[in-house]
Amino acid sequence: MNIAKEVIGYKTREHKQSWMTDKILSLMDERRNFKTQRNQENYRKIQKQIRTKIRIAKNEWLKHKCEVIERLQTLNDDFNLHKKLKEAAGIYRKRNFATITNEYNEIASDISTRKTIWENYITNLFSDERTLGQDTEDDLAGPSITNS
Repeated sequence: MNIAKEVIGYKTREHKQSWMTDKILSLMDERRNFKTQRNQENYRKIQKQIRTKIRIAKNEWLKHKCEVIERLQTLNDDFNLHKKLKEAAGIYRKRNFATITNEYNEIASDISTRKTIWENYITNLFSDERTLGQDTEDDLAGPSITNS
């Protein structure tokens, strides 16, 4: 098990919420150790600490968001104000752009390789090797009209 952790490593916990702090995550890891029946008292004590830290962190985060929104409102910056309001309400989230890969599934790391990948993609997409036939003029004229 230790060799696997050394070779492969392990995934660290990341913030799922923007107000989450490292202290709260460490308390959650500590709480996991006390999940047995013998340590029920310690589990409850740490659970209460986690709840209070979460409430404090959320309130501070919201207070900071409100201060930013109020500052933008006093500056009459409607564009950024609207952007921050949507972000605070949870309506708007920043887009994560997908990685661009070439035909060999190599990830483009800089702008010049991204440009060449897009250029190759567009040229392949719109490449048309068909030749125009000479009989297109006949098709434009349509069938002849007969008298009946």
